[in-house]
Parts: sequence; structure tokens; C-alpha cells
Amino acid sequence: MRSIIGLLFLGMLLSLNAEAVYLRYCPNLGNTFSLGFGFCVNNNFSEVSRTLGQGIFLRSCHNTSSHGISMIYEHCINENFSKIANALDHQVFFRFCNNASNHEVSWFFVNCINENFDRLEREL
Repeated sequence: MRSIIGLLFLGMLLSLNAEAVYLRYCPNLGNTFSLGFGFCVNNNFSEVSRTLGQGIFLRSCHNTSSHGISMIYEHCINENFSKIANALDHQVFFRFCNNASNHEVSWFFVNCINENFDRLEREL
């Protein structure tokens, strides 16, 4: 009897979260831009785009700097978060993320992006 109740409870929990979006934490290992970090960020944006639908188009962001973060990459990241905020009628506030260093990837930049994804995941 307990196992049947447990299975029913588990089924209810899974059905409640069936439409929840799960965004990955995106680490950047070291001081240079890692392709894994960029891939993870773009995957999260793709997941959000699929979840929101509504004709929202989020760009795939690519870093063009060989050392740190290019301004084009920064702009792309922030533009995507801005589009998401617009799609959600500004119900979620996203931090503007910029890299503090010209020659390496700052922890603050990586953390800012991950905090924005955390806020978004909680909202969706």
C-alpha cells in the first residue's frame, strides 16, 4: 500500500513540473573563454526560446576574442536577456553583464550570466 501511495505522489510531482524549464549552470574553467561555456550559454538560450515560443528569436552568441570577451559577445548576451524580459512583460529583472577585463574572462561576467539564468528558471 505504501509503495502505491509513494508512486502516486511521485507521479503528481512529476506532472506538476512537466512544463518546467531546466537551465544549466555554465562554468568557465580558467581565465580564457572556454567553448564549453559558450555552448552551455547558447543551449540555455535555445531552451528558453523553445519554452517561451511566442515567436521570440534569441541569437546564438559567439565570442570573437582570442583572449577575453568581445564586445559583440557581451552585446549578444545582454540583447538576448533584454528580449526575454520583453517577452515576459518585464516581470523579471536581469542584470546587465559586462566583462571587467580586456584580456581574460572575469568571474563576475560568468556569475552575472548564471544569476540571470537562475532568475529566469525560477520565473518559468
